[in-house]
Amino acid sequence: MTPALAKRMISSEILKLRKKRSTMLWVLFLGAGSMVIYYAYAALDHASDPAHHGPAGGTLGFARGLQGLAILVGPLAAAMIGTEAWRWD
Repeated sequence: MTPALAKRMISSEILKLRKKRSTMLWVLFLGAGSMVIYYAYAALDHASDPAHHGPAGGTLGFARGLQGLAILVGPLAAAMIGTEAWRWD
């Protein structure tokens, strides 16, 4: 399989999934919403006790946020998209 063929196949699947807007909106909400909640909590945690809790941003905060997204929310979003793609073949 060439990279051009793989790109065309992936693009066609995305076009097919785009018709199911409710699923795609839930996936976006899970991804972006969980990151907003994480950083809001980290900012409030830092505001309450700056000596004990580091800043919400920065390299370490970004890495922790992405790790949480990849471990907790990513598989759920992938399962939702995969189930929707499999169901409509």
